[in-house]
Amino acid sequence: MKHNTIIILALLLSACETPYRKADFWAGGYSDQMVSDNVAIIEFNSNVFSSPTETEKLAMRRAAELTIERGFDGFAIEDGSNYETVNTSYTPGQTTTHCYNNDAFGHSSTCKSSTTSGFTTTTREPRTKLKIRMFKGPIPLRTGWYDARQVLKHVVDSKKPSS
Repeated sequence: MKHNTIIILALLLSACETPYRKADFWAGGYSDQMVSDNVAIIEFNSNVFSSPTETEKLAMRRAAELTIERGFDGFAIEDGSNYETVNTSYTPGQTTTHCYNNDAFGHSSTCKSSTTSGFTTTTREPRTKLKIRMFKGPIPLRTGWYDARQVLKHVVDSKKPSS
């Protein structure tokens, strides 16, 4: 029974990861902006249930897709960063007082108060930002240079369950 609960909890939490999609006002995802014909800025914004590693993979996926969509074969990462947005909220405590009458005529009463402490919640949302330069032709064997089709195949295949 305990193992079933852990499996169900893991499935529910994994379902909460930021889906791969274009970002909008309400939710995370990718955004991209063309700086020139072959240079783009790509950002992937995740939620608190996604890991920084997953966020980076999804930014790479978007870089590969955009490279292919624009008719190029590969891309080089000219600049990149992984960071996180930290949100902190405070929920204040409260005091509750209950008074009870001690006799039938209500001449005396007893009051009891209880106080709960406030608490602070901090969440971290991973982000990845890449500046890429896309190119046609053979992919040089250099660090930071990628074959777009291979990246796309690797990232998509890593999401499939192993058999």
